[in-house]
Amino acid sequence: MAFSFDSISATVSSKRLTPWNIHHVKFDGCKIEHIQGKKDPSKVYNILKTRFSNEHGYYEESTFFPETADDAKHPEYKRKDGSTGVMPSHQENAMYFIAQLLNTLKPEAYNKLKEVSPKCKDFNDIAEVVVKLTTPLKGTETNLKLVGRTRDGYVNAALPNFVAIGKEPNDKGVYPAYMSDKFIGDNLEFSAYELTKKKEAEAAAPTDMANTVEETKDTSLDLDNLI
Repeated sequence: MAFSFDSISATVSSKRLTPWNIHHVKFDGCKIEHIQGKKDPSKVYNILKTRFSNEHGYYEESTFFPETADDAKHPEYKRKDGSTGVMPSHQENAMYFIAQLLNTLKPEAYNKLKEVSPKCKDFNDIAEVVVKLTTPLKGTETNLKLVGRTRDGYVNAALPNFVAIGKEPNDKGVYPAYMSDKFIGDNLEFSAYELTKKKEAEAAAPTDMANTVEETKDTSLDLDNLI
């Protein structure tokens, strides 16, 4: 009988950082991943992953590459008064995330991205530049604001909504996007609405919160449905 410890980890699986908290973290870097779809194995999802961690756990943001014309469109929704509103496009969310991340960690890195981005032929080129610019910044300490979003009955940590759309179109008929909240850096805070949701989460059953942060739970994404 042979005994091998090569495939056995002696450390406890890391937990995810809890929702509805402002965490002091270290930036662990960005990387590009290509993941095959579950329902349609012919689909490949290109993702820019950004990771933060501290002694309590980690948080990882997955930014799916905007690759189609639909990714640049503003999704519409119905307001309570019956009027139609628009939300930020997938492309805007991806770009504003990168902008805030780089500008907070190192403004010079963001200026460099603005300089070279016109030469990038697609978002894969943008992502490769981001990985290159952020690699020297690994280990940078900062703060990370996480809210909670309910999915499949569990409250999962997530970044707050940090992009919004202006209520009035510009002279070209386009509703402009703008940075509406900070998720990283100094002087982070929860809005009055977020504080209300935070209190609701804290008053909920503690088992719900516990299940959101265990890494051992199956948290694999159904990418086809998510997209």
